[in-house]
Amino acid sequence: MSLENSSPMIRQNGGFKKKYYEEIKDKDDYKKLVKLAKEKNITLIYSSKEEVYNNATALKIFIENDLKKESRATQSRENRND
Repeated sequence: MSLENSSPMIRQNGGFKKKYYEEIKDKDDYKKLVKLAKEKNITLIYSSKEEVYNNATALKIFIENDLKKESRATQSRENRND
């Protein structure tokens, strides 16, 4: 998954996260990353001087949100089966 060249967009575009998520959400590498994060702790690194606005921070948010959605969907299915 190529993440380079995205850092300038973070600073220049308030809609970066939405666009970035739309770009990666269906990619196999992103899906593998979410699956890996579900199984164990992962470390996301970045080389930007920006500590808040960077790809790793955006990925962390995306992964956490996707795992929460998956957990809620699983709970919903389990509740219907009870």
